[in-house]
Amino acid sequence: MKAILVLFSLVVAASAGCPPFWVQFRGQCYKYVNKPLTKLAASEYCSRYGSCDGELARLLSIESLQKDNYMHLLLSDYVMEPPTFPIWLGLTQDPQNQDLWMWESGNIIDSQSNRPGYTNWANNQPGEACARTFPNEFGHTWREVPCDRELRFVCEMPAGDELQPLF
Repeated sequence: MKAILVLFSLVVAASAGCPPFWVQFRGQCYKYVNKPLTKLAASEYCSRYGSCDGELARLLSIESLQKDNYMHLLLSDYVMEPPTFPIWLGLTQDPQNQDLWMWESGNIIDSQSNRPGYTNWANNQPGEACARTFPNEFGHTWREVPCDRELRFVCEMPAGDELQPLF
């Protein structure tokens, strides 16, 4: 039954403007990559995909509770049961200001601001320069991690009519 649901999701996603093996949610396409890479290598991998209008795929940005919950369900239901390893987030700390974090989408989280943006940091976090989520049966909080660690990841890009891999 689960295989049928996955296949149905892939067919619906492809018809909604996502490439094969990508899943669509709220106008974005997502692809889980089960190959551990460093943050830089994972980001470069994602940027191999893009749309005809030149917008490249990037590492996952989670900028709302709804998207955070959806990604937890996606990883739990379609990828692993239960998920037991961390996933890169496209979130990096500003080396000049440890209160600022930037998503690969360009949006900023400022922990000292009145409007810091959505976060889901675990207790006593963040610390290191890069971030990951750790979806598991107990939740899916974010934690810091050294950028040279090799982790699995999710790429995302806008859904559209003409999406293709860039080689």
